[in-house]
Amino acid sequence: MGTTERISATHANVSRQWPAPRRTRDAGISTVEVLVGVLVFALVASGSMVLSIGSMKATTTSRQATAAATLIYDKIDQLRALDPAAVPADLAAGSHSDPLNPLTETAQTGGKFTRTWVVTEDSPAIGLSEVVVTVSWNESSARSVRGTTYVCRRPACA
Repeated sequence: MGTTERISATHANVSRQWPAPRRTRDAGISTVEVLVGVLVFALVASGSMVLSIGSMKATTTSRQATAAATLIYDKIDQLRALDPAAVPADLAAGSHSDPLNPLTETAQTGGKFTRTWVVTEDSPAIGLSEVVVTVSWNESSARSVRGTTYVCRRPACA
C-alpha cells in the first residue's frame, strides 16, 4: 500500500467519527416567550405612567398651596403696614373680601384664588385684633389655606 492510500483511509475514519449536528428545540425564541416579555414590559410601563401622573398632580397641588400661602403672607404684610390711628376699613371687625378676586398667583385679577379675611376685635386681648386670612381655590376639589395674625389697633401695644 502506498502512502496515498493510507491517508485517504485515515480521512474516511475521521469523517465517520463526527456525527452530523442535531436540531434542538432551544434554537431560538418562541412566540410565548416574546408575548411574556411584551406583557412584562407593558405592566412596568403602565405602572410607571400611573406614578408619573400622580407625581405631576402632587406637584401641581403643592405649587398651588405655596402660591396660596404667598397670597396670605402678602395680605398679612399689607394689614400690618396699615396705620391703626387712621382706622382703616380693612381692619374693621367682620368679614372682608379682596376687591381683585379671583386672584392669580401674583395677586393680579383674573386668576383662580379667592382671598378673604375675618377681623375679630379685642381678641385675644383688648386693643388687639385677630385677623384670619383664607385663600381658597378649586382644583379637583375645593381647597384652602389659612393664616392668622394679630394686629394692634392702638398706636402702641404692650
